[in-house]
Amino acid sequence: MDSEPEGVHLLVRENLADDQRTDAELGRVVQLRLETDEQPTNESIQTDSELKKKMVVKWDNLEVRNGLVYRRLNSPKPSTPTMLQLLLPGCRVSEVLRLCHTGTVG
Repeated sequence: MDSEPEGVHLLVRENLADDQRTDAELGRVVQLRLETDEQPTNESIQTDSELKKKMVVKWDNLEVRNGLVYRRLNSPKPSTPTMLQLLLPGCRVSEVLRLCHTGTVG
């Protein structure tokens, strides 16, 4: 599964990857997921935020593609394809909302 999810272009991929790694909430989990396939132990995350703990619980659904981390959403219906949801850094939320509500996308 090395193909690029639709909508993530080369020009923004590197900046997004940097933003994921430095995000206050996502950064630590993203960094760990980029470094290893092994799920962190409960002891190693016990002082982390609830969001980080929830992401670690779903570790097997975190997928790396071209340096970006996504959450894999498996469909309950075999005929519906698996979707990937980009872990969106907080600094990108306003930009994505604006893009969704303007132009030909919204």
